[in-house]
Amino acid sequence: MKDNGWGGKDSDWVLKKFYMGLRHQRTFRISDIQGQMVDAVISMRGKGPVPADCFLQIQRNDFLTVKLTDNEESISLTINSDGLIVMVNLDEDNPITVEQVEEIFSAIATVVVPMTEAKDKITRLGIVHEYERQGFENSAKTMFSDYLKFDLKGVPDSLHLRFALKNPTERALISLGKKGDYKNVIFTLSSRREKEDLEEAVKEEVEAKEQSPPTVVTASIDYQLYYVPQVSLKNVNIKGHLSESKTYIEKLKETGAVLRQ
Repeated sequence: MKDNGWGGKDSDWVLKKFYMGLRHQRTFRISDIQGQMVDAVISMRGKGPVPADCFLQIQRNDFLTVKLTDNEESISLTINSDGLIVMVNLDEDNPITVEQVEEIFSAIATVVVPMTEAKDKITRLGIVHEYERQGFENSAKTMFSDYLKFDLKGVPDSLHLRFALKNPTERALISLGKKGDYKNVIFTLSSRREKEDLEEAVKEEVEAKEQSPPTVVTASIDYQLYYVPQVSLKNVNIKGHLSESKTYIEKLKETGAVLRQ
């Protein structure tokens, strides 16, 4: 075990969740064609990049949203009036790579988005890497000292910090006055306690756990690209955006900004 730079002993940041999302102009026709969209996704299982055990369960929480998951809910696809999102829980039981997720996402987007008549009205592409780091004596306390420059009385019990950074894209810089594309990166940092198995823990142990300091830090980096004006799906470079997001995160690690080593 090595010093993690934040007052604890642990290994490097561990990627726990990964999201890819595409947003288009809102369309309410989605409620009429969701059955057709689900059939199209199901027909892709076991073909190309979509594994055969993906999207076996179907949920419809409201008339504008449909969600497909595997039996363990380690991967999910959500389709609604604004677009689609693929989410993956990454652990030892689900060794899928982010590159494989990109292939799954791209294949589904190519089939599903044109059904909505919004294939020429793409407004945003987003990729979220959610990391976790353990081993802190009090993760809230160390985050307070690193990110907040004030000293208040009391023992830090929790912290949730969110901020965003915007920058113009290369396309916008070379097309001044014509393109307003920009990149938006949203950072979310929070402390939390380790999960308890409530089925096995007795009441006293649960209460003691709730009073103990948080020992885990989660860091979410949402790397977004906004298209102004809207673009066609054929002009959306999903693979390129994934590559850029990974490079951006590596620089965060190298510089010690947000993802301290």
